[in-house]
Amino acid sequence: MGSRRKEVVMGDQKKSLFSERISAGRRTYFVDICETDEKKKYLSICESQPDGKDQFKRNRVLVFEETLIPFQEALKKAFDFAVKN
Repeated sequence: MGSRRKEVVMGDQKKSLFSERISAGRRTYFVDICETDEKKKYLSICESQPDGKDQFKRNRVLVFEETLIPFQEALKKAFDFAVKN
C-alpha cells in the first residue's frame, strides 16, 4: 500500500508523493515518486541492505520526469525477456 515519506536528494528534503516498500529477504526496496521544489516529478528506486556493522548500505537510482516513459518501456522489455527466457 502506498504511503508518503521524505526523500533526501543532494542534501535537500523532498516531498514523496507515493511510496511502496518491498521486503526481499535481507534487502528492502523503496519505489517512490517525489517532487522537486520546481514541482517536477521523479522516480526514486532505493535498495537498502545491512552491511554487517549495524548500518545499512543504500543504492539509489533517480529517474527524472522527462525520462520516465523511456525508462518504463525499457523495464517492460527487460521484464518480458526475464519471464520468457
